[in-house]
Amino acid sequence: FTYHGFRYIQLEGYSGTPDKKTIEGRVVRSAVEPSGTFECNIELFNKIHQMVWQTEAANLHSLPTDCPQRDERMGWLNDMAARTEEAIYNFNLVRLLSKWVADIADEQDPLTGAITDTAPFRWGRRPADPVSVCYLLIPWLLYVHYGDTLTMAEHYAGMKAWVNYLTSRSEGHILRYSYYGDWAPPIQFGLQGSQGSSAVSRDTPGELISTACYAYSARLLSQIGRALGYAKDADNYQELACRIADRFHARFWNGEDGGYGTNNQSCNAISLYMGLVPEDYYAQVVANLAENVVACHDGHLTTGNICTKYLLEALSIAGRVDIASQIASQETYPSWGFMLANGATTLWERWELVTGAGMNSHNHPMLGSVDAWFYRFIAGIQADPAGPGFQYFDVCPHPVGDLKHARACLK
Repeated sequence: FTYHGFRYIQLEGYSGTPDKKTIEGRVVRSAVEPSGTFECNIELFNKIHQMVWQTEAANLHSLPTDCPQRDERMGWLNDMAARTEEAIYNFNLVRLLSKWVADIADEQDPLTGAITDTAPFRWGRRPADPVSVCYLLIPWLLYVHYGDTLTMAEHYAGMKAWVNYLTSRSEGHILRYSYYGDWAPPIQFGLQGSQGSSAVSRDTPGELISTACYAYSARLLSQIGRALGYAKDADNYQELACRIADRFHARFWNGEDGGYGTNNQSCNAISLYMGLVPEDYYAQVVANLAENVVACHDGHLTTGNICTKYLLEALSIAGRVDIASQIASQETYPSWGFMLANGATTLWERWELVTGAGMNSHNHPMLGSVDAWFYRFIAGIQADPAGPGFQYFDVCPHPVGDLKHARACLK
C-alpha cells in the first residue's frame, strides 16, 4: 500500500541472469487525464516541457506532492503557489485540486484563520508562510480554467479568515514574518547555514516577499468575491490590496538603485507581477530587471521556487519575452538546460546537481512554472477570467529568437 519514485533497482539473491523482463514496474498516479500538449521547433524547450510533465505526473497521488521518492511526499503550499498553473495546463485537476483545497481547509485554525505549510499537516508550521497564496489561487484558477464556482463558494469564508489573519499580523500593512520566502535560489545567493542546506535567500528580504504575497492574496480574494456576487467584500479587499501596495512601495522602493528591496531579480520580478509598481516607476523597474538578467548575469536567473515564475512572466507581460526566452534557453548553470545536460529526466529540487544528505531530490516539480510560460507566452494560450471555463480566451504567441513555430493544445 505504497509507491516509490526511483531511478535504480538493486537486485539481490537472484539465481539467474536478470534481463528487462525480470522486474516489472508500474507507473501510478491519481486518475487525472492529460489535458495539454506543447511542441515547438526549439528542441530544448520540448525537452524541458517533457521533463516538467513527467515530474508533475509523478507527483499527483491524491494530493500534489513535493516529491515521490523520499520519506516526505507532502503537499507543500509554497510549492503550489508557483506550480499550480503549470499543473492545470498539463492535467485535468479540477477534482484533485478541489479535494486538496478541502485538505487545506481541514487544517485551518477555526479561531485565528491560520492555515498550515503543508496539507495534510505533517511538516512545517502554523501559521503558514505568507507565500502560501495557493489557498486562494487554486480556487480562482479552477474558476478561470473550468468555470468551477463551487470550490470558491465552499471555501470563501476560510479564504477570508486567512487574509484577515494576515492583516492581523501586519504592521501598517507590512507583513514581517517569513520562513521560506523565495526558497532555494542558486546556492551562491542562499544564506549560508540557513535551513534546507542554505536554501533561504540571502538577498531577497522575507518581509518583502511576505508583503507582496499578502497584497496578492487580498487582490485574489477581491476577484473571487466579485465572481461570487459579494460586491461589498470585493470592494473592501480591493481597497485593502491598494493600501498594501502603497505601503509596499513606500517601504521597499530603493530610489538609489531604481528597484525594490535589494534590487535583485526576485525583488523586482515579484513587485512587477503582483502589480505593486506605480505606473510612473514601471518602465524603470522593467529596464532594471532586464539589465540585471542580461548584463549582470549573462542571461541567467538568480531566483528561487517562487520568483522564477514571476521573473519569466513579469518580463513577458512587460514586452520582454525575448529576455524571458533567453533565460529559458540557457544550458549552463543555473538553468533547466543544465539539469538536462546532467542527465535529468525530471526536475531537481535545487538548481545545483546535489546528491547525498540534505536537499537533493531529483523529482521535484516546484521549479516547473516555466511550462506554464510555454503555454501562455510561446504558444500564447491564455484564459480570460471574463469568460471562465474558456468561454473566452486569448491566443497571442510570441515568435522570438530562433522560434519558428509552436503548437499547443488544451482539452
